[in-house]
Formats: sequence, structure tokens, C-alpha cells
Amino acid sequence: VSVTAASQLTYNLFHPLSATLTHLTLQMEDAYRVPVNCLSSLKALKMLSWTNSGLVSIKNRFVGLNNLQTLDLSRNTIYSIPAGVFDDLEKLKFLDLSENLIEYIHPHAFQYTTK
Repeated sequence: VSVTAASQLTYNLFHPLSATLTHLTLQMEDAYRVPVNCLSSLKALKMLSWTNSGLVSIKNRFVGLNNLQTLDLSRNTIYSIPAGVFDDLEKLKFLDLSENLIEYIHPHAFQYTTK
């Protein structure tokens, strides 16, 4: 599934696919309009690519994504990595934060990651 406009995203958009959707690509210029927890129902999601979207804040964006293995957040405008932002990502193996504007990484940002 690929989504290109934040206006297409709602809290219940992915609900019918919550148990089967494994790969999702988000590319949009207005990422700030995406509801913070709109992805939380995607329990089967293994790969999320959210690139080139002007994404600034990632706080609470990945709650409930326990099966996520690959997270690509490259080429955004992320300035900081807050504490606990990756806590629910128990199976995360690959994280790409390249080409962002990261100025601060909280000391507890990765406290519960295993790799």
C-alpha cells in the first residue's frame, strides 16, 4: 500500500487491513496532518517507509507496531529523537534516519531496543 496525501489518512483507514498489511509506504508533503496514532492498529506491519515527507515529530507515531522490523524515516526534517519513541518496536532490525536534521537524541530513545 502506498499513500501520498495526508488527507487520505484517517484513524480507521487501515482498520480492515490491520491483521494482514505487512508493508506500507508513506510519501507526502504534509506529514504534520497525519493523525499521531493512525498506524497503531497495524499489528502485522513489518516494513514502514515514511520518507520525503517533511516529517518533523515522531513522538507516539509507532505505538503498537510490535512486529515492525524495518523503519525508514530518511529524507525528512526530524530534529530530535524523544525518549521511548521506539519502545513498542520489539522486533526492529533496521532503522534509517539518514538525511534528517537531528540535533538531539534523548539518552533513553533506544533503551528498550534489543539490537
